[in-house]
Amino acid sequence: GRKGVDVENKMRILRLIENMTMGRNAVGYLTESMHGAGSPQAQRIQIARQMQLGYKKQLAKDLAKVQEEGDETLENSDYFKRVFKLDNSNE
Repeated sequence: GRKGVDVENKMRILRLIENMTMGRNAVGYLTESMHGAGSPQAQRIQIARQMQLGYKKQLAKDLAKVQEEGDETLENSDYFKRVFKLDNSNE
């Protein structure tokens, strides 16, 4: 693993991944299967465009209760607001 990362934090992230992929909280449909037709490379490109990796890493740390110095709060992009036309008047 990466130097400077607490062993407990590593285990928390591994348990979160296990729970989300094989455990009782695993999703029935993977992102790849929701993409539809097209080549596997087109799927990877589309997923990479919309995945907001930094934000999701921070969410995973929050869910696993991983505490690291220097973590900054990342904001979700407006992707979901644009796609689902969410009302912003309540914010």
